[in-house]
Amino acid sequence: MMPVLVITNRGEGRSLLLGNRQLSKRASAYWGPGSAVEFAQRIALEDPSKFHRVKRIVIPVDAVKCFGPFLLRMYLPDSATMLPGEEIFLEKVVPTRQMVRKNKAYVDVSHQEITVRDVPFFYVSFSWLPEARSGDECLTIMGVTRKDSVEATECVIRTSSFDFQPWNAGRDKDGMPQLLNTFFSVEAEGFAQVS
Repeated sequence: MMPVLVITNRGEGRSLLLGNRQLSKRASAYWGPGSAVEFAQRIALEDPSKFHRVKRIVIPVDAVKCFGPFLLRMYLPDSATMLPGEEIFLEKVVPTRQMVRKNKAYVDVSHQEITVRDVPFFYVSFSWLPEARSGDECLTIMGVTRKDSVEATECVIRTSSFDFQPWNAGRDKDGMPQLLNTFFSVEAEGFAQVS
């Protein structure tokens, strides 16, 4: 069955928290623009046979001097590779004080009425605008967390020279692999059917 993307009427569904379910979780480190230009995290659906309407996306962030704009995207998985495929949402986000609480940017996307179904997961991605640099006056940096194993990593990256691939954050000062991961959250509503 092909993935479904539909525009729906508003209604009352069951509230869901997908992806990182611990909104109080704090970042282990922060990542700024460099060779990796986009980070996409897999977000599993609670029940792929049901409709999931995306309401808000929560991204761990911090600021260098002040918050700068970033790009937020959503992708359906490619049916062959299961990596990010069809882009279903793109928005330039300029964080405000009202949007950022306790180092999390709460981005309201409910106005887009994005509902997904018939896929086991979708991707949410964070990227900087092409002109963003680490020395910029205002820059939003992305929070990451340490992982215990490669299998636990749900993030893929796209660089300026490669398509999406698993994220290898390099090695630490002792030569051990750095197992880092994004921890985005998605607030959604779940429905058995949409009218």
